[in-house]
Amino acid sequence: MTDHFGEKHRVMLTAGHCVNSQNVPGLPIVNGEVYVPTKQGDQHIGKAGAHRFEVPVDDNNPSTLLRAFNGADYGFIVLDPEVATTAASYSEDENGESRGEPVVMTGIQDNRTLEPGEVSVDNLGKPICIDGSRTSRSCGHQVFRARNGVWSVGLGMDHGDSGGNAYNPETDEVIGVNSMVIGPISRVQPADVAIEEAYGVPDGQVAENFQVSDSSAQRNTEYRTISEDSAANADYQARHPKPLEEQIPGLSPDLGSLDLPGLPDIADFQMPAGISGV
Repeated sequence: MTDHFGEKHRVMLTAGHCVNSQNVPGLPIVNGEVYVPTKQGDQHIGKAGAHRFEVPVDDNNPSTLLRAFNGADYGFIVLDPEVATTAASYSEDENGESRGEPVVMTGIQDNRTLEPGEVSVDNLGKPICIDGSRTSRSCGHQVFRARNGVWSVGLGMDHGDSGGNAYNPETDEVIGVNSMVIGPISRVQPADVAIEEAYGVPDGQVAENFQVSDSSAQRNTEYRTISEDSAANADYQARHPKPLEEQIPGLSPDLGSLDLPGLPDIADFQMPAGISGV
């Protein structure tokens, strides 16, 4: 990646909420160091670089629709020098099953950047495929696009697919990264907009400044699946249970020592007239 100063950067693009540095309910807070889950343990690959995360997290909030259209969701990871890269996009689901051979990306799709709130249907009917760590590979059709979202139907995007590669299967060009789902419609954060905003690249010049890896080599590292990580996490929690007060925020650990008001002596209780005790 070459920025507007002519400086080169070796980066990886993912979803902004995957490198979230804000206190957002339901999302981990990344401290800047980025690791990947390999079979041999977590491996450091770089540091979080430029990132923006503005998509809604509350479906009942009135601003949900507006933020879904205009909110950015991209994050760049500045890779360590020794980390090998490849232009191949892999398809493996949460159990490690593949739904297709690796596809080598040829470049990046560079569309006219839309203004905030502007909607275009110039992509209506065009194909799109995504790779994700939960659902593997699925393909569908684009419907419309906004500044920070290419919206499509027919994709099986789900939790855990975020940050995965989205591409045009006719050209094998990168469209963007998986971002979110609202009902049957999936949203992809456009890669060209992310590059323009993060590195000051003028609209229409992204393809000249950003190149995918010049290697199409097969990856030589085995990664843990979502199912493996979930099972390991459940096993750890079972062996290291948290005290009840930590599991339920606000629960007082001293409930047993609270002073409760005394009860009246039964002998002093006066039965109302006309009612006899049993």
